[in-house]
Amino acid sequence: SAPSAVRLVLPAPGDAAALPAGTDLERAALMRGEAVTFDGDGASLALVPVQESSDVLVWNAFRMTPALVDRDGAGLAEAEYTMREAVRDATAALTALPPTPGAPSARATVAELAGYLGSTPLPPGASARAHRVLDTVAMVEAILLVAGERQPDTGIGLGSAQRGDAAYASLRRAVRVARTAAINAVAQEALCAPR
Repeated sequence: SAPSAVRLVLPAPGDAAALPAGTDLERAALMRGEAVTFDGDGASLALVPVQESSDVLVWNAFRMTPALVDRDGAGLAEAEYTMREAVRDATAALTALPPTPGAPSARATVAELAGYLGSTPLPPGASARAHRVLDTVAMVEAILLVAGERQPDTGIGLGSAQRGDAAYASLRRAVRVARTAAINAVAQEALCAPR
């Protein structure tokens, strides 16, 4: 039968999203950092891409019973709100870092990186909110990349390893959740569109 939902899953170490622990699917998806699931009433089909060579991409398929459950389940409105908060928090973290002599302006670097990271092509008709969420995700991700480059051991360097590292981990998770919310909303719209 046709799937009722198609979802992008972006697992990370310590945050395997909706993937069942200890399974081949979890291991493969964590190694790649991504999977796509097609969820039906009683089962899910999960696909994990594997780059076999520079021009060959193979998809490993995993059938999961019962169907996987989307534990994050963030909607676009919630993702947009979370990303607004994340921009504020990420900007505060970046400005708290000591300046790096001779380095280009952090603001200019973030803007350039955000422009590159925000170039996610979406199908025609994708909602303006999905575009906004992905643009904001790109901004937060760019800030995190610049902060990480300026001070690789941010938490340790600021004398607050646990608090600093936890804040960055929380922002990275927010980026993953918001990106999947936007992509999944677009995919669901396409899945439900009249043929």
